[in-house]
Amino acid sequence: MQPSQHASGQKTAAIASKATANDMESRNGISMPAPVQRVKIKLKNEDKHLLDKLRDVPVVNAGGQTLNDPSGVGTLHEIGIDENIIFEGHGYYDNPFWGEKKVVEQGGIPPDKLAKLARDVPKPKNWTGHIILLGCTTGDITEQVSIEYYKLTKSAVKVIGTQKNIKVGTGWDDVSFVGTDWEAYPGKTPPADLAFVRELLAVTRAFWPRVMELIAVISQLNELKENIKVYLATEVRDKKIFEDSGFRRDFKTTTSNVTTLFAQAENIIKIDVTSRNHQVGGKQYGYNERKQLHDWMVDTMDELRKITCFTMPDQVLFSINIAKGNIDDRGVAITAYLDLAKQVDDASNAVDILVAQGSPVWHKLLSYFLGLGLKKIDLANPAEAVHKKKGPQESFWGTKWIDVT
Repeated sequence: MQPSQHASGQKTAAIASKATANDMESRNGISMPAPVQRVKIKLKNEDKHLLDKLRDVPVVNAGGQTLNDPSGVGTLHEIGIDENIIFEGHGYYDNPFWGEKKVVEQGGIPPDKLAKLARDVPKPKNWTGHIILLGCTTGDITEQVSIEYYKLTKSAVKVIGTQKNIKVGTGWDDVSFVGTDWEAYPGKTPPADLAFVRELLAVTRAFWPRVMELIAVISQLNELKENIKVYLATEVRDKKIFEDSGFRRDFKTTTSNVTTLFAQAENIIKIDVTSRNHQVGGKQYGYNERKQLHDWMVDTMDELRKITCFTMPDQVLFSINIAKGNIDDRGVAITAYLDLAKQVDDASNAVDILVAQGSPVWHKLLSYFLGLGLKKIDLANPAEAVHKKKGPQESFWGTKWIDVT
């Protein structure tokens, strides 16, 4: 097999956690053991952000225990007789020299080892649950995992996988679900407003990079403030400090950039009017939340526009230079500095509010618009996912693996 490629791509670290099964709950004043726990197992420490979102997706007969390292499967508590085992991880493609690419592993683990991992999950002798391979295009390996499990246990198990690449979206109720882009189903009729939803997703994605650029502007302003403070504290009459550091050039560029940034950020609410794509009447498309992001941006821009060095950069810096050069006018320079420092601090505070309050709103909008563009997948439905349950049929010619009920 050629080196594998996972279906999503990014890799980051993950943090392990496991629920305890000996928690106690109180019912009618009587202390009782917590219910038997189900299990979700993360197969590989990669794409922490994506796989953490995947873990939030409700799956039938799953929850309770979670495991972020499959090597710790022996530490789990026994699952219930009909409770499912859910493996979370990317589908890994092979790289054939010819023919169609198919997923051959999940989370870098081949079918025989996935089957062994499922076998090692503590469970009742007559366990009737399923194995769910929650990742991209894992339907390619469901049959082999089912066969390998039977070889190990002499018991048939249903293995459920996905037909296509999946993404995690959320409804406006914050309930996560897995789905596939509607474009992957050319034979099915997508929502009438899909094109507008795609526009909303694009302008929302573009909004936060503008915020990051504003943070860079504020950082530059704070640098200017500190440089002036140091300059005023020295006795050296060197008026080239600002010229050499490129402040005039930088601030003329920054002034232009800020105006452009704001115009781009305004698209998050203007899109409702400027778009030519169909919108469903009465559907808000998160307008109030988009308007809130816009308003926080406006507040930040208002504070930035009050900063004198934006409107009169040469005048401010010239005044400070001249005053510094004449000891009798030192008070003028200090006053100019204090005014600038207050203006910069106010703008910094406005950006802090935008970042602190806007970030969760922005992420919620992203998940919502992503979800609106997905065909929701019901993993329990054999018409929308791949269900395989295999058992052996012996004959003179050897073993044939057949579907069993």
